[in-house]
Amino acid sequence: MLASKTTDEKFVPKPVQPKAIHHSLVDLLNNISPIFKKKFRVIQRKRCTKHPFERIQIPFQIHPWLSPRFEHIIDHFRAEDANINKLDHEDHMPGQVRDWNEELQITKELPKKNLPERLIRERAMFKVHTDFISAAVRGSQAVIDGNVMAINPGEES
Repeated sequence: MLASKTTDEKFVPKPVQPKAIHHSLVDLLNNISPIFKKKFRVIQRKRCTKHPFERIQIPFQIHPWLSPRFEHIIDHFRAEDANINKLDHEDHMPGQVRDWNEELQITKELPKKNLPERLIRERAMFKVHTDFISAAVRGSQAVIDGNVMAINPGEES
């Protein structure tokens, strides 16, 4: 990894320091930012004092409902196709709605006689469950943001 000479106006892929090539992002940031170097050490020390179960990354997405919402800023350096779908309904295609009940029932009916079959079954159940939670969160956020039409628009609220 390296820090390039690229600015907001001009793309220059050459490194700022020609011989400063690092094998990890942390090494690069330690080299170019003394504040990062100091703060990263503090974070690592705090992390090492925690119980091992607190340090393990959880395999599903966390939805921090109480954290402040940040304003989205358009980044022109991102790929153009990142903003194709403005409503974040990427898994919703016309005529193809996922039947969550059927998917959960299919995963529960998978064989579980030996360890490999049980592992496949548990992975499939976990995948369907996390997909469902992700879709439910996106759906509820779309309702709150006003991007979903009401079921009964004629009634007063």
